[in-house]
This record gives sequence, C-alpha cells and structure tokens, in this order.
Amino acid sequence: MLKILIIIFLGMSSSAYALNIDKACEEYGEQKQALLSNLSTSYKEANMAGQCIGYSAVLRGNGIKLKQLCSEFIEHKENLLGRLSTSLTEANMAGQCIGAIYAACNNINFTSAAKIISHSNDSFTMSRSRIRHYLNCYD
Repeated sequence: MLKILIIIFLGMSSSAYALNIDKACEEYGEQKQALLSNLSTSYKEANMAGQCIGYSAVLRGNGIKLKQLCSEFIEHKENLLGRLSTSLTEANMAGQCIGAIYAACNNINFTSAAKIISHSNDSFTMSRSRIRHYLNCYD
C-alpha cells in the first residue's frame, strides 16, 4: 500500500513539469481573462501559467530573477509529497523557472539546469544570454 502511494505521489509531482509552451500560454491567457485572474484552479494550471510567464519574459528580453524561481522548482522536485505541500504561488514560481530555461536553451534537462542556477551566486535578473552562459547551451 505504501509503495502504491509513493508511486502516485512521484507521478503527480513529475507530470506537472511537462512543457508545452502553446498550452501554457493558452492557460495563462485564460487566467488573465478570468474574473479572479490571480487565482489558478489547480497546481498544474498555476505551473503552466508560470511556464508562459518565464518563457515570455526571457524572449521579450526583460530577463527574470531565476535563482529563487529555480530554487522553488528544485524544492518541489525533491519533495516526496510533491504538489500536496505546494501552494499555487509556488507552483507558478517553479513554472517560471522551467519556462525561462526553455526560452534560453530549449529542451535540456530542466532539473539539472535549475540546480545549476539555484546554486549560483547570481541573484540578479538574468537575461537570455546570461542563462545560456550559466547553462552552456549556446546555439
């Protein structure tokens, strides 16, 4: 019984990080148009909206404060309870991390990339070129 619960928890926590920017931005657009625009209805929706926010910020050249966002992502990846102990705000932050990494480096190992950034000494806003520098993912 315990093994089944652990497998379910691990499956729930890893499935939320699947990346589809088109769907993520569609979800973010729906949330922006909703009456209660700051409230996601689920962990997955909050994470998807965050993916779009991170992706868009990096592509627009605004940059993003990735250290804290990626620390949140890593915290949830390593948490055995997964999203059961995660707020919607934290899920959104974790999504921003992977969205920003995806915008800079496309499909790399998000967990490894997030660990590199979260362990960096750089707590300032990171541009696309700075993210690429940290992750060594040039085109």
